[in-house]
Amino acid sequence: MPPDKAKEYSDINSGSRCRDAHFSLCQPGTIEVPLPIVPFIDKTHTDVRGTLCLEPVTMTLGIFKRAVRNQPEAWRDLGFVPNQRWQKSGSYES
Repeated sequence: MPPDKAKEYSDINSGSRCRDAHFSLCQPGTIEVPLPIVPFIDKTHTDVRGTLCLEPVTMTLGIFKRAVRNQPEAWRDLGFVPNQRWQKSGSYES
């Protein structure tokens, strides 16, 4: 990557998309700041065989520095997506 482009892709709040959003959404002369929300979803197994799964949906705010976003305390759970392979009867589809 060219050195002049490295600054544009370095982090959420210093990239070109953030700068474009700021200029298109915020009024000039005000102290408005766009608030990026960073979602994350990942499957976790809840039993030994791996048949029961949950997918926690978590989020953090993009205004935090990367060092803060890397801390578990910066993330909040929004909810859980249950295992979609279970039938309404409660038996497991293989």
